[in-house]
Amino acid sequence: MRNRTDLSGSGGLGIATDWVVDRCLAARGKLERTTHNHVRQIDLMQQLDELQNREQLIKQERSDTPARIKIQNMDPANRYTNLATGTQYALNILKMICYRSRPRLP
Repeated sequence: MRNRTDLSGSGGLGIATDWVVDRCLAARGKLERTTHNHVRQIDLMQQLDELQNREQLIKQERSDTPARIKIQNMDPANRYTNLATGTQYALNILKMICYRSRPRLP
């Protein structure tokens, strides 16, 4: 900041010209930044509106999709009827372990 010089010459409460000039320049810069921020804020608000609309469309699509589908309605290429052999063996082993340990529980 520049030195403050009083116009009154009394060294008291006079107007400091350099200080006023500094304040005017600072205010001008703030106005320019404010305008820039205002434009940026408008852009961000438009982006937010677009994203909210997109979110609503996605939610609508999701609500239209059933939570559960029947096997008959599945595509034959994606349809599954049996577990893989290794998975079935592991499942059977777990069932036997659980069945044998059940009587030992208090």
